[in-house]
Amino acid sequence: MIPLGGHQGVRVGDNWDGAVFSRNLTSTPSVTPEMVDQERDHRIAAGFQFRGRLIQSDPESLLNITGATIVAGEALRQGNNTYRWFSDEADFVWFDGDNQPLVLDASGMVSLGRAAAEWKSAHIKAGRAIKSMTSIPDDYNADFYWTN
Repeated sequence: MIPLGGHQGVRVGDNWDGAVFSRNLTSTPSVTPEMVDQERDHRIAAGFQFRGRLIQSDPESLLNITGATIVAGEALRQGNNTYRWFSDEADFVWFDGDNQPLVLDASGMVSLGRAAAEWKSAHIKAGRAIKSMTSIPDDYNADFYWTN
């Protein structure tokens, strides 16, 4: 602890023993790259907007989007851009974050896949930029460091 004379230099969080203010320099944890990675992953998994709908983007949902996008791309290569690109028996339906149906043709599914990839990529780049700073700021989780 460092004793601080009078009230000069006193900050919120400093200790007061009834006579003198002091600061415990070891009490402030430094931000680690792993903390930035956790924030990045949390933000990626929070979901993104597509056609005015919240789309889930946790790891399993992103895997499902990727798989459906691959199949949709193959359907497009075969000239099938109908709503029945996945199955001849029913229109393809994706369920949004509120479990509401979103009917998509093959190009719509490819657009959803692109939106998911852009969402994840933007957060990876933002996290990399934060970790590349000379010193990772304490407010690394503030919205202005990340994409919307």
